[in-house]
This record gives sequence, structure tokens and C-alpha cells, in this order.
Amino acid sequence: MNDRMMREAGSVIHRRLEIMAEAVCDPAGADLTELALMSDEKLAAFQAVSERATAGAGVVAGRVADAWAVETDAASRAMEQVMTAPDAAQAAVIQTQWALGCWTRATERALTLNADWARMQTYVLAPVHSTVSANARRLKTKEKR
Repeated sequence: MNDRMMREAGSVIHRRLEIMAEAVCDPAGADLTELALMSDEKLAAFQAVSERATAGAGVVAGRVADAWAVETDAASRAMEQVMTAPDAAQAAVIQTQWALGCWTRATERALTLNADWARMQTYVLAPVHSTVSANARRLKTKEKR
């Protein structure tokens, strides 16, 4: 998606620079509709991106908070077991089990969060992508006229 969006953005920028140059050379014949869309569409697309990014950050922050709660609980239970262990060897076993569990959960969470961030990027940039694609199609059609 990003590769296509970048190619389309390049063609949109190129064509809009031509439209601006044409407007400078012939103000009376300027494509005022297209000139107005240049800022209106960007504002709308980036507002949508901002809203999606904020919502997505909230979801991820919630997942991190949940993970923190799970780890705090696991550490608390492990500490309680260590403090009531019958001997130092058993306390060491409990600590080792807790540490291995912590690393395993951290690895699983890191993989999940990385996948979430990748999906989030696509979701967040979707308004820009659809706007760029629509602009590329519209400008290509105008160019053929």
C-alpha cells in the first residue's frame, strides 16, 4: 500500500505543481476548484489520520497497561511464594520460574505489539492513501481532457 501511495503521491504533486504554474501564468484560466482542493483534502485526510492515531495509541496503551498489571500480579505472587519458601533452594527455583515466565510473556507481547503496530500503520494511513489514490485518478482524468 505505501509503495503505491508514494508513486501516486508523486504523480499528484507533479500535476498539481503544473496546475499552480498554469495559474500563475494565466490567473483567469486557473483551475480554482483543484487549487482549493489542494489544502481542503489534505486537512481532512490528516485530521482523520490524527483521530485514528490517537485511537490506536489508546488501544496500545491499554494493552501495555494490562500487561503491566499481569506482570505486577505475577511478581507479587512470586515474591509471596519466595518469602514462604521452605528453604533457599526452593526460593531460587520460584525466582527462576518467575523470571522465565516474565521473559516468555515479554517476548510474546513484543511480537503481538509489533504486529499491532504494523496493522495500525495501515489503518492510520488509510485516509491519506484513499485521498491520494482519488486525487491521482481525478487528475489523470483531467489530464486526458
